[in-house]
Amino acid sequence: MFMTNVKFPLSVFDFFAYLIQGFLLLVGFCYLFKINILEITTTDNLFLDFIVIVLSYILGNVVAELSRWVIEGGIVRKYLGYPSDFVFKEEHRKKLLFTEYLRPYSKEFIKEFKTAYSWYYNNKFSRIDDYNSFRLCFHTVKERCPNAFSRLEVFISMYDFNRNLSMVSLVYGSIFLTIVITTGELIWLLRVALSLILTFMLLLRYLKFFKSFADEVYYSFLNYVMEKEDYNKSSMNGDEKIVENFEKPHHHQ
Repeated sequence: MFMTNVKFPLSVFDFFAYLIQGFLLLVGFCYLFKINILEITTTDNLFLDFIVIVLSYILGNVVAELSRWVIEGGIVRKYLGYPSDFVFKEEHRKKLLFTEYLRPYSKEFIKEFKTAYSWYYNNKFSRIDDYNSFRLCFHTVKERCPNAFSRLEVFISMYDFNRNLSMVSLVYGSIFLTIVITTGELIWLLRVALSLILTFMLLLRYLKFFKSFADEVYYSFLNYVMEKEDYNKSSMNGDEKIVENFEKPHHHQ
């Protein structure tokens, strides 16, 4: 998978993001089962308030895992592909409404990146797939480019947040559809439609930050290598060693 097994420390933003998305989901379930959550949260009972906060945080983590499975594991992995799958392919795969996300890098950038990549690792790997190249670039940026890495933390927080909110909106759409089925009140179909529209809009926001995360890794790595004096000398001498099979397709684990 793309970066799901890379661990970032839990930030204050992440903590409150889990609370917000979990609370929104809790409100939806309370509405479905006709529980007035306002009566619970407006009482002076601190214990009940504590329970609501804990439940919200737990549901927030459940939403995060569910969205990782449904949206990233389903829509991205099986339908669109991870950025590392297509940004170095010259062919631009165009899928309705996702054209910008699927846009590859320019030929000039691809050529320069391959040269820098093969020079930096001294052709240590004769066959390197796109996933491993991303991982190597990411860890180089993490260890060598602290400013870029701080931006990566922002991108991953934002794409997580938008992906999870998209999942919450999708759950709301399912709740409203359940009400339509059980009550026969067609007016709820409007809310179903609005939920699906919001789900898609948040999905596009997620994909924007997801792609920006990959862009930051690749561009920061290239910038880091190009600033090295030895690389500049080798480039002036026409040293353009390219890693063979760089675009070899792979299967995510």
